[in-house]
Amino acid sequence: MIDIRLQIKQKLYIGLNSRNKTSIVLILLLSLINIKGISQTNSDLLQYKEFVNKDSIANNISYLESFGSRYAFNPNNRTIALWLRDKLQSYGFDSRLDSFYIDNFVFPYNSDIVNNSWQYNIIADKLGIYSEDTAIILGAHYDSYGNRDTNYFLSSPGADDNASGVAAILEIARLYQELNLKPIKTLRIELYALEEAGLRGSYHAVTQALLGQMHIGTMINLDMIGYNDSLNLNTFSIIEYSNSTEIADLAMSVVSNYTDLTPYRTFEKNQNSDSYSYNSWGGKAVFLHEGGEYPFYHTSEDNLNKLDLDYLRKTTQIAFALIYHCVNTNDYYPIGIKDINKKKIEFRLKNNPIKESIDFYYNGKVNNSDYIIIRDSFSRIVLKDKLEKYSIGGGNYSINFPNLGDGLFVISIGELNKKFIYLKK
Repeated sequence: MIDIRLQIKQKLYIGLNSRNKTSIVLILLLSLINIKGISQTNSDLLQYKEFVNKDSIANNISYLESFGSRYAFNPNNRTIALWLRDKLQSYGFDSRLDSFYIDNFVFPYNSDIVNNSWQYNIIADKLGIYSEDTAIILGAHYDSYGNRDTNYFLSSPGADDNASGVAAILEIARLYQELNLKPIKTLRIELYALEEAGLRGSYHAVTQALLGQMHIGTMINLDMIGYNDSLNLNTFSIIEYSNSTEIADLAMSVVSNYTDLTPYRTFEKNQNSDSYSYNSWGGKAVFLHEGGEYPFYHTSEDNLNKLDLDYLRKTTQIAFALIYHCVNTNDYYPIGIKDINKKKIEFRLKNNPIKESIDFYYNGKVNNSDYIIIRDSFSRIVLKDKLEKYSIGGGNYSINFPNLGDGLFVISIGELNKKFIYLKK
């Protein structure tokens, strides 16, 4: 997260509106109210969120730390960007570098150090199956800056600021692949360079998105989400803007419905991170941030062992649930589909011939009364059981059949049928 003093010095944006103090107090009072009724709990999400893996998140933070410093003007900035691009590509996202050039930029401020450098945002899309040109943006900056007790070129590990936000996004991307989730609107991931020097990466990204005529429903920003302050234990900040009440309402509801954390709603710090770039262009945005203050901010001690991985798992679940509500349902920024559940039902076998287990994908809504039926070549039923019993999450199913004899079989779900051949090892 950018230091507010750097932002004031840089003066990248003009015409900042002063906030009405009475409105801020009212918002803070409203944040104490239980608002679970705003959005119904999604039964699929209750299952999906359990797939968030804190070890996977920790491994990605550790890898980002291993670069030593992610200071934006280090020679390794392209290497880091390529690693992030390839990681998102491996999760099935259409990923690319969006390069921009910084010319004659004095940073650190008042240092007389002039920087001329290519910088690299990472843009990754999972296109919506109903509306490709309507995007919900999930963003975080990946650069770091440890200037308070260290040489920022050599030691800027940036575990909380902001490997925590980046690792959470990588985990969400992994889940979209593992659970075979298909958004109805486009899910766009943006990882920004040069946040610590005036939000320049996100400012470039929003201008490019607007030039590309993308309809942006909202921008969800993750910045410093892994530290559980003992004085503000288990709190989580929803930082909003004057035009983002609806998405902030949804975020508050998500925290209450899917975790045991206490949401805290505020306008504080809303100019300090990349969501402000979108807001400055009139876009709706929300900034997700840990509760309390981080004592190792912008130091060489901002490393993985300072973070609470159980807390970070919960904050990642919040981000995952919020993005799911935005892109996989019509809860936020509806796209004019009369009945979103009238999508084509997909039923496909993952392996055929089958030697041991029948693995298949089925994206229909499953009720307690739905059965899976398997018949042999003489139409004799060899299995009839509740479909939900074999679910492994995300529309994926697996049935073990170690004693089934060789032959041709038909597997049925309602009126949908697939033939398969079973062969023993």
